[in-house]
Amino acid sequence: MSLKSLGRFLRENPFVVLLAALLIMMLGAPFAPHIGRIFFKDSKDASLAPFILILTVGAAWSIWPTAKNRALTIVLGGLMLALLYLSTVFVQQQSFVAIHLIGQSLFLGYVIAVVTRDVFEAPIVDGNILCGAACLYLLVGVLMGFLYCLVEMFLPGAFTVTNLDGRPTQTNLVVNPGWLVYFSFTTLTSVGFGDILPTSEITRSLSAFEAVVGQIMVVVMMARLVGLHVAQISSGAKKKIVLETEDKK
Repeated sequence: MSLKSLGRFLRENPFVVLLAALLIMMLGAPFAPHIGRIFFKDSKDASLAPFILILTVGAAWSIWPTAKNRALTIVLGGLMLALLYLSTVFVQQQSFVAIHLIGQSLFLGYVIAVVTRDVFEAPIVDGNILCGAACLYLLVGVLMGFLYCLVEMFLPGAFTVTNLDGRPTQTNLVVNPGWLVYFSFTTLTSVGFGDILPTSEITRSLSAFEAVVGQIMVVVMMARLVGLHVAQISSGAKKKIVLETEDKK
């Protein structure tokens, strides 16, 4: 595939970019402390910054083609990158970190709204829409991870990390936010390994809410996509669900 074909493929399937960014975020979060030592001079601080950068750029790219207000997308994306830079450089200033987490949560909420509209208003099911549905599910996991970080910042001890024998360990979850992103995905999928425990009322409530939302999302999206595909076949529009670009003559 040539660079021109790759560029056209990514423009026609923007949710592929977002899905790749989310998978990098999900798979890389547990390794964030190690990556932090590489990028931040043997410090674990701001260890999620590279993943958040990739996610922010991928999110802005994915919603650009269908966003009703593209100027807002540019402003929000640029603002998130600026806040990410400030929270990374001044990581010891909790106010910058808190403002960035709040801003990033609002930005992800906006992205979720745009992706939801695109997925549920799509006339047909294709590969891009399937990727969008997967992105919607994973975006909720990242958003809840950021919210957990905010709660831990304002209520220290809201979560407890345990070792293999079940004893609590001294882990600074504000400095190591990858733990809470990991916890969010295990909660969203109802896996719950038990190595991170919500120990306050608000974190228990948020965890229960996320677990329920995760199951509802699977049911609703499956019903929507299957129903749309059945209607697509019944109407005679038998378009294959593929990810490709076609040369238009």
